[in-house]
Amino acid sequence: MAGPANDSDERATSSAAWEERVAAGEPEQFAEFIRQVHQYQDGFARSGDGEAHRAFHVKTHAAVRADFTVRPDIPEFAKHGIFAEPKTFPALVRISNGFSAARMDWFPDLLGFTVKLTGVEGPKLLEGEGDADTQDFLTLNQPYLPAYDPKQLVIISLAAANLLSAPVKIVGALGIPHGMQVLLWTLGWSLGRFGIRSVATEDYSSEVPITIGPHAIKFAWRPRRTSAPASRGNIWQRNFLRDEFKHRLLDGDVVFDFRAQFYVDDERTPIDGAFPWKESVSPFVTLAELTIRRRDLDTAEARIEEKYIDGLSFNPWHAIEAHRPIGNIQRARRVVYRAGALHRGRADDPTVP
Repeated sequence: MAGPANDSDERATSSAAWEERVAAGEPEQFAEFIRQVHQYQDGFARSGDGEAHRAFHVKTHAAVRADFTVRPDIPEFAKHGIFAEPKTFPALVRISNGFSAARMDWFPDLLGFTVKLTGVEGPKLLEGEGDADTQDFLTLNQPYLPAYDPKQLVIISLAAANLLSAPVKIVGALGIPHGMQVLLWTLGWSLGRFGIRSVATEDYSSEVPITIGPHAIKFAWRPRRTSAPASRGNIWQRNFLRDEFKHRLLDGDVVFDFRAQFYVDDERTPIDGAFPWKESVSPFVTLAELTIRRRDLDTAEARIEEKYIDGLSFNPWHAIEAHRPIGNIQRARRVVYRAGALHRGRADDPTVP
């Protein structure tokens, strides 16, 4: 699919002078995170069907195949890894709710947008991946997470298991100033959820960085809002977001642009934590486009495909060296996501046919 001319900000530059700073005691801390997440998964298993499922993002709105096409007009400094040359990769897309159990779509929750490219050559970063040829990109419909390190993020995430006790746990663990910041952030996106009518019109952000060759980036998916919206349906229906997306795909293709911000310096574009990089400091550059082709999600073939994609594990460390996840939160994800997938009986990254 030929896209419009690249409107990336010509001020975009990049520095390769970033570096990671690994804190003492990380392995022991990450082992404790794994224990807590397994306990969290088991708690939801006991209250559900007895089986351990994903720790988060349990409910799927859609899981479909797509095409990821690298643009020919990207900056020279971005031409590394999958972006080295114009090319189209098959992709698997899963759109989900963030909570650990399936709930009504109107209930306040984050949205996840995960993309697994296939046909990506090169050794993978996770041990034991064998012949896997994939590259994963994980995003949420929020530009940032209010966490400076993985411990804070684990506290915030696990507190969500009980909405009544969550404020007390968060303020107690993080202190009043930071705890109130987290609660105000939560209130903001919770109220915003009532205005969401389609998963196809949301922006999705990585929050934490990866690399493109020697450069560090944060990335986002921005929808192409060029087609008329599909029927909104009844927002009080349990699965109205899936229903809207189904009707939207019956009308035509759904397209997202893959946009990247490049590291400038430690102060303004920090590698650690999950706070945003300002666009005034690091403008977005459009590098590729993702096209979900027009289709009927209710066919037998589509449902088989969705079941397959829904069962896969998604991990930012399903990656090649050119796109290494970096920063303290990404290092924690490497072990916690893998352990969570194995706890529910999934291999790290089964070879995709």
